Amino acid sequence: ADRKGLGSLLNARELTACKDFAIIQRPVDEWKDLMTGEHSGVRLTSNEKEVSEPLQLAFGPSVRGVTPGSGPYLILEDYTEKSVLDIITRASSFSYTRSNAEWMRSILGQLAEHGKPPLLYVVSDADEDERQALAHHLSGKVTIVPLETDIIHTSVSVTASGEICVSTEPCKAQIIPLRHGESPVLGMKQQQQQQQQQQQQQ
Repeated sequence: ADRKGLGSLLNARELTACKDFAIIQRPVDEWKDLMTGEHSGVRLTSNEKEVSEPLQLAFGPSVRGVTPGSGPYLILEDYTEKSVLDIITRASSFSYTRSNAEWMRSILGQLAEHGKPPLLYVVSDADEDERQALAHHLSGKVTIVPLETDIIHTSVSVTASGEICVSTEPCKAQIIPLRHGESPVLGMKQQQQQQQQQQQQQ
């Protein structure tokens, strides 16, 4: 749940109105304080605007009660192989920051092959050869979807009252899936053209 990931997620979530998602964060620093307060839900704001229903807070034994279709959640959990695998096996799609890439690669290799594997969204700052190697390593276990994002993220803070405050540039974010071999710039141009055509038809 770093500032780049949260900024992209929250602004894109506002555009899609997705309600069933989970944010996973280590219980450190101000995040840990959320576990000691009596919070019925954690508010989520982007540029001082609430962008989601209150997040259900899950930590400790309550993480086992997290189920698809009943989000949104904030999961405060130490990153261990067991805990991460347990959460991923309940997800239809997921992503992670590049700072955890090597560790996550070893964990994801333990997933069983699946007829309909979960989607793994990988931001396009990863090298193409690196993505192809990851796709080969995880073949049948996940389906890799390369992405491009276009938002600048400035800060994330957590208040004692139970609010996650994300600051970004004052503009709408886009998270754009790219086809195999497609450049990020071309992908963004095509997305913008499609949006302009839709606006003209309305």
